[in-house]
Amino acid sequence: MYEVDAAGVAARSLAVDLIEALSLEQAEQRTRARRGYSDIDTERNRHATRREPRAPTTETIGDIDRYRHNASRRGVNALTLRRVIELTGATGADAGNALRKMLEHERPDNMRPPLYLV
Repeated sequence: MYEVDAAGVAARSLAVDLIEALSLEQAEQRTRARRGYSDIDTERNRHATRREPRAPTTETIGDIDRYRHNASRRGVNALTLRRVIELTGATGADAGNALRKMLEHERPDNMRPPLYLV
């Protein structure tokens, strides 16, 4: 547990920079100036490099297990299901649902939607 100066934290938060933004473009610019990037940039890049959705296969579980193992070595204890879906390329609605069902059957102890435990 940490004790912090709430007023000081609030005064230095990103929200202070965004309070007077009048458009999404201004909010993006202020966020980039503060953080060096915006989450919208991240989503644009993700969309630009998007692959065609793939239906999960039995090999998909092995891919997830390998990624999970490496993530745990870095100290990660959970992934979002969104990350798991992106990792496997099961990004379409049908493919994402099929992957969720496969994980519920094959790795039920790891499934804690919206998280996948590492």
